[in-house]
Amino acid sequence: MLGCDQVLCFPNGSNKLTGLQIFRPPLHLLPHLSCIPNLSRAMQLYNVTYSVGNDGRNTIENLKHMTRVNGFLIIRNLENVSRKEAAEEAELNKKELDKLCLYWDDTWTNQESNKIHMEVLEGLRPHSNLTVLEIHGYKGQELSPSWMGSGLPNLRRILFNGCFNCTLSQLPRSITELEIRQCGMLTSLQNCLQPNLLPKLKSIYIGSKELVSLPVESFGEFVFLEYCSIKSCLNLKCPRMMVLPPTIKRLELDKCGELDYSIPSCLQNLTSLRSLILSHCPHIVSIPAEVMKNLKSLWNLTVLYCENLESLGDEQFLESLKSCNIVRCPHLTKLQYLNGGRHRKALLSGAAVPNSSHTIPPKQQRPLIVTPTTEPWEQRGHPAKNSRRKVMLMDI
Repeated sequence: MLGCDQVLCFPNGSNKLTGLQIFRPPLHLLPHLSCIPNLSRAMQLYNVTYSVGNDGRNTIENLKHMTRVNGFLIIRNLENVSRKEAAEEAELNKKELDKLCLYWDDTWTNQESNKIHMEVLEGLRPHSNLTVLEIHGYKGQELSPSWMGSGLPNLRRILFNGCFNCTLSQLPRSITELEIRQCGMLTSLQNCLQPNLLPKLKSIYIGSKELVSLPVESFGEFVFLEYCSIKSCLNLKCPRMMVLPPTIKRLELDKCGELDYSIPSCLQNLTSLRSLILSHCPHIVSIPAEVMKNLKSLWNLTVLYCENLESLGDEQFLESLKSCNIVRCPHLTKLQYLNGGRHRKALLSGAAVPNSSHTIPPKQQRPLIVTPTTEPWEQRGHPAKNSRRKVMLMDI
């Protein structure tokens, strides 16, 4: 119903539309659904986005009229909800809902707003059938409403993004994917990211710059873990080495504090590893050929800005890769690459010229990039069946 801002009620006969599946009325008409019982009961809504207003019209309470919502429900501007009771009246316990995304968009925060955010989140209790939960911009001091743990037994994926003031104390045991982005005050995950608490975990994505403590020595006990990405955790302290299970298929470390000291030891026996991405890891000096050769399933290798890396496998290992991207590793002085049975000599930054005592001047130094496109975190798939290895030299 586009361009219907002046419509004040539903026309006669609307209650006969019992087979209607997709219905997007103007937000100001939602309260009138209660006047058409047959329509509101039979109507199924798919993938709804609702913005809470601050003018008294598009209130959070209007969501109670959406009795059957399938797919996802995105609720924006939750900073305009000031009472727990109003959040409860939204009646988010909709049993057909798969994914719930909650957005707080205000940038300011104080003690009073922290308290309000916590109360509102408590009131937004979803149905136990929910499988995906995303929370964005939440400013409460705790991300642990009473329904977060045992109240969501079917939850599979959970995302916290931009929740700057929060700490975590409990997560649903059922989740298989955990993603944490830009949670500024979150300094430790020692108490909640444990194999005995999250036994089904398959995917971990952590990107929080204030994080100091992460139980990486226990990651090997996540027996189903396949994807692990630790990024932008510059303050991370790792008194113990990271241990990974042989089920890992993708590993990405980028600006991860002391965690890169775990390379190459954590790569032992990762026979299922397909994609390895190392970026801005100054503590990595060498990855021996013996370690790399044991990565039987590896097809993508990306090494970026590892300033102290001196050695990286050998040409026989690199020849087997479908995708290889090496950029700005100035101490990786020489690399031979076999391509299609012919030797291709690739000179990286600071490389010595073969059969010569001279070095290439800085302006002529070039890194090797083989199939420079790398697999995005979200795709997590296999390489294309007809993918071809491509060599491209770039100035650095």
